[in-house]
Amino acid sequence: MANKILNLDFLKNPILPPIIYGRVGDNGLQTVTINITRGDEMVDLTGGTLTFEGEPAGGKVKVFDSDNISSTTEGLKRGTFNYTFPSKAFSVEGTYERAYFSFQKGEKRDTTNGFKIIVQGTADIDAEEAETIITEYNRLIEKLNKAYQDALKKITIDYDSVISKIEEITTEIVQIKAQIVEMIDNAEKRIDEVAKDTENSITTIGKTVTEAINQALEELRNADFYTQAESDSRFINKITSEKGLLVFKNMEVKTQDWNTITTSGIYTVYEATGENRPNGSSIYGRLFVYVDNATLTQQYVASGKMFLRTRQGSPAEWTNWKEVAFEEERYIYKKSGLDEVESAYKTAFGEETNILLIREGDKVDAYLRVNVVDVAKLKTALVPIFVIPEGFKIDDSLRGGFWNVALTTVQYTFPQGNYGALYEYGSKGIRFGSDRKGNHYVHGSWRTADPFPESGSLGTGTVTTFEQNKEYTINLL
Repeated sequence: MANKILNLDFLKNPILPPIIYGRVGDNGLQTVTINITRGDEMVDLTGGTLTFEGEPAGGKVKVFDSDNISSTTEGLKRGTFNYTFPSKAFSVEGTYERAYFSFQKGEKRDTTNGFKIIVQGTADIDAEEAETIITEYNRLIEKLNKAYQDALKKITIDYDSVISKIEEITTEIVQIKAQIVEMIDNAEKRIDEVAKDTENSITTIGKTVTEAINQALEELRNADFYTQAESDSRFINKITSEKGLLVFKNMEVKTQDWNTITTSGIYTVYEATGENRPNGSSIYGRLFVYVDNATLTQQYVASGKMFLRTRQGSPAEWTNWKEVAFEEERYIYKKSGLDEVESAYKTAFGEETNILLIREGDKVDAYLRVNVVDVAKLKTALVPIFVIPEGFKIDDSLRGGFWNVALTTVQYTFPQGNYGALYEYGSKGIRFGSDRKGNHYVHGSWRTADPFPESGSLGTGTVTTFEQNKEYTINLL
């Protein structure tokens, strides 16, 4: 006989699935085939946990069952599986308050639209009597739970009183348990196999609950409780860590591609050689990974430096690593001489020609003194005279469609002539031309995304680092 088919949807769209009928005591003989979609698309259910979740009539019983779900790898890839209803699913007569399937994979969870289950009753003449006894039993269990919670909240105030109340309730439970045992003995003579299964379940529940109560009482007597003040000083409040705590991971980052490290946590970086780590960073440090909805942030701290990047968007893409400045520092690059001037034009300039670059944050200011001694070759050419070193180059992502940065030029002698300067993106750097001899003064600025430079020699020049709000003497060229 073919199974009933339920077509369910993670978007909760109504698909009019058939009604599932059962009778109290039915067990393991009704199997349905489930097809789950998301809108009009099949979903892949591999690698996660499927669970039937239901609330039978009356709302006093909850059913959470993953054990009776079966499928194949191919079936799960198509969103298809079988579910066989166990006896606990048909334990209460009436129409289910709600019934659906859930899918959990890692930290993600989704549920289907609901479907209807109707459970019919049996001819058990002792059902009402059993319900009365079990209801009284459950009432006492609720009283025990309330007393236990009171003990946790007021343990430093009235411990002995609460323990006395718990022991009193326990005595009542023992009496009720005796009634249940007597009821089972009388019922064994006149009810069918379904009733016998119910009796066995009640006995098991009674034994389990009694054992749990005894264990809870023993643990309560032996417990070492914190006062409210001690608890506040030792534990983090749930509200302050609503999205979870950032914990240290056992995994060391060595050869891994950093693009694949996407789980929140704190990682130890040890002799790192993997791809997509920050250029110029130490191979030892700490990597902090934060995941918030669709945004993932990596923060790497090593040797007093911090690097930052994010992955976001659709499709998700990584930004470039950015080095974060801990202090307001100023980086000064100085160079003089003509060794970077195009060789055919070196004789047109004086040796006192020099450049000064000042970087604060991501802004670079350039100051040049250009001394012209022969204008014959400079009247019709913009000559490369200085190369911009790493740490001061223009940010490639900001260039857009333009190629050059215009630089302001002032010529010292009168009358004024024709002259100009610009920063050409790429290897050519600063270019200059003029039809007048003498000193020319050039200034311009741009933004950079380069890593901060180190103090010392850089290319054919020198870098000096200064902290702001301190006094320094700078020997300008």
